[in-house]
Formats: sequence, C-alpha cells, structure tokens
Amino acid sequence: MRILILSKTLFLSLLLFSCQNTSSDTSDTADAPTEEVAKGSEIVALYESAAVYAGKTEYRFFTEDGEAILLSDGNGEEAHIKKSVDLLEADEDLEGPPGAEPKLIGKQFTLVKDENDAVVEINLVEGQKIYDKVIMAEYQAAAAYPMDMQYFFTTDFDEEDLIVYLPHDEETPSIKIPANLLEDPADLPEDETMLGPNPKVIGWSYLLCYEGEDVKEIIPVPGQKYNEGD
Repeated sequence: MRILILSKTLFLSLLLFSCQNTSSDTSDTADAPTEEVAKGSEIVALYESAAVYAGKTEYRFFTEDGEAILLSDGNGEEAHIKKSVDLLEADEDLEGPPGAEPKLIGKQFTLVKDENDAVVEINLVEGQKIYDKVIMAEYQAAAAYPMDMQYFFTTDFDEEDLIVYLPHDEETPSIKIPANLLEDPADLPEDETMLGPNPKVIGWSYLLCYEGEDVKEIIPVPGQKYNEGD
C-alpha cells in the first residue's frame, strides 16, 4: 500500500532498505574516458518527500535549520542526478505514481553540487538506522492514563489520530520520545500531578519511525520554533 507523506508549510516556505552497491557501466562505451565533474560544495539535508510527474520528479529535502530544498530531475534516461539509493517507493501494487521511499524519509543525504552550483549527486549518509517506514505527522495532544501515556498526532491522509502508547511500567522505554512533548512539571499547579502536552510544541511536525506496525522513535523536524506566548 502506498504510504502518503505529510508536507508542511514549514518546508514549502519544511528512518530497511539501502542500495549501497554502485552499478558499473558494462556497455560498449565503458572504456571511453569519462569527464570528471568539477564539484563545488556539499550540503547535508534530510529527505522529506517526492512527487513524480510526466517528465520529471521533484525531490524535497530540508536542512538542519529547516530550510527547504527542492530538486527537479528527469525520469528514466532523462535523469541527470546520480543517486546512491532509489529515492522512490517500489511497491508493485501502486495504483498511481510512486512517492518517496518510506524507509528513507527523514534520513540524512549529502547533496553534491558542481561548479555551477547545480546538484549532481544525492548520497545517503552511511551509518544511519533505517526503519521500516517513517511518517511525518503533526503533534496534537498528550494524555496520561493509569496504564500508559498516550501521544496524539494527525496527518493529512488519516481521518483519525495516530496514537502512540508508552506504558508506565517499562523500566527501559520501548520508544524514544522527545522530552519536550510534555509540559514542565514545575508549571503544574500544586494539586496536579498528571502531565499534559507541552503547549510550546503543539502543531510541530515530527517523524514517526516504525519497525513493523510499532513506533520506535519520534524525531522532531529540524528548524521549528517554540510557539509564541507559551
């Protein structure tokens, strides 16, 4: 099933598959001298999403500062950007154009530029943990229950909230959750002990990283600022 990815205004203004073997050219022109590309600079950015059109594919990235980067590349033989891994999902049951490979959403890539400041290579940064899939979602709320803490997120493609459960009795938490999702205990009235959501990050975008059907890590999208007035 195709996994749709939430795209936020943050990126418009803003974790097991990797193919690390580079294929070699075995055609008749393999022995011809190759022209080395004069490289200018490199940018490390996180992969957000992709959209496939009739003659091109647009890849969206964002930097650690939240700056959006949009790259356009041709399809098939018209592609001119070298990629170390396939950035598009390869589900044979897709009913439409593919989107971004869910395992690579939120992963770091090095964008290599030539002397003309054009991106000519997109390389996956090695050593990262690659989850089964990653969904980008917006933080809505949190609530404490007798058995667990529940965190509520929403996406454009789910009519219901995505709920992440964290049991209270786990000696070692099974999910890596940012500490700032919950309000500061020092801000609670004296007669209250149950923590609720941190109002400073309600509406923030987060990467929900899955192993199978279970969320294993929640990562805030870089570059976001605390809500004003809180």
